Amino acid sequence: MREEAGDSDPVSRRDWDLIRMGLGRQLCGEDLMTIAEHVQRSRSMVSENCRLHARRLDVDEEYAQRVARVAERALRVWVAEKSD
Repeated sequence: MREEAGDSDPVSRRDWDLIRMGLGRQLCGEDLMTIAEHVQRSRSMVSENCRLHARRLDVDEEYAQRVARVAERALRVWVAEKSD
């Protein structure tokens, strides 16, 4: 299964889960338990995935660029909704 992060930017299900959890923590400042409840995973799994997300941002340029595109799109949507 593949999901889209951008118009032509396929993201594996595993990467999409990492991005959701990682940005929930880093961009939104959510605590691990809130993220765990949202994604229906254990707190320990979310914690490990957030650490993996942070490591991948440091070492995987393609992943980091994909995350940046997802975050940018999310912020654009949020700003557009706030101005309506």
